[in-house]
Amino acid sequence: MRKLRKVTMVAGTFLLAAATGHVMQSVNPESSVVKPRIFAGNTLPTIAARPDETPRVQLSNMTVLHNPPPQRIAQDTGVGAIPQMPANGNGGFAQNRTSSCKDASLDLSLVPPGAVSVALSADCARNSALDIEDGSLKIAARSDSEGNWQGLLPAMQVENKISVNAKGAPIATAHLSTPEVSKLDRVIFSARRGSEMHLNIYEKGAGFDGSGHISVATPRTPDTPLGGYMMRYNGPNDTQIEVYTAPITLSPVRMQIEAEVTLANCGKTVTGSVRRVMAGEDQPVNPIEIDMPSCEALGQFIVFPLSDLQDARSQEMAQK
Repeated sequence: MRKLRKVTMVAGTFLLAAATGHVMQSVNPESSVVKPRIFAGNTLPTIAARPDETPRVQLSNMTVLHNPPPQRIAQDTGVGAIPQMPANGNGGFAQNRTSSCKDASLDLSLVPPGAVSVALSADCARNSALDIEDGSLKIAARSDSEGNWQGLLPAMQVENKISVNAKGAPIATAHLSTPEVSKLDRVIFSARRGSEMHLNIYEKGAGFDGSGHISVATPRTPDTPLGGYMMRYNGPNDTQIEVYTAPITLSPVRMQIEAEVTLANCGKTVTGSVRRVMAGEDQPVNPIEIDMPSCEALGQFIVFPLSDLQDARSQEMAQK
């Protein structure tokens, strides 16, 4: 049986200008109390505990109480959890390839909605660390013993230039047009690996562990008919990247960051960033800082609210 998660208050700083500042709190006297420090905007995250015994908890107005599934994240093979997709053609989109590596090739194909299948073959880069960049998105990967790498990337703009570097030198570059990105919204979350911070999405009023709860543990695939999906990657400088994609017509979409308290992060400040791409247009990067509680809170979870995706769209429309 899954244990209940109970919400209490913990200190943190959220620098996203569009964030909602809801405060959640538990009044269970048996739980340890973490005294918060108040920051600008009075925006505070929350912490969800897994007690040894099922507690009797009186819920306040904004308290969340739910049963978390175990976090079963697929083993990272260089680009994270990559779904197996059917073969697709270029759909009539122009594609050009250049390479500075003899006999290297970089093939791109469109995988609706708004994803790009990337296949690298580079005999000069066998068993090599790769930097793969698509405009504002940069991920880390590794080629196999024959110099091959294959993965799925989110198309970040209408005209995509995907380049691959190995050992600081360019290997191959290719271009692909993906006009359908203007019908998609994206949220890109980046944090240090080991911070245990993850992006959680709740579509159409879904609750924790519901059918509309999207995370690295339940990511869906780009061909889902249900709504949005998530892809996970290794980033540069020992970071992790999580990218959520949804149709611009999907609403409401509630978002939050969750972070488990571990020996690696307890008593420390963990940092990350959130960036949104609304209908193919980049929004500013917004940093996040959360002061994790002491190591006495091991196994508990920080729950930190972000502004809803439709709120960000309303603000974007108001600025135009």
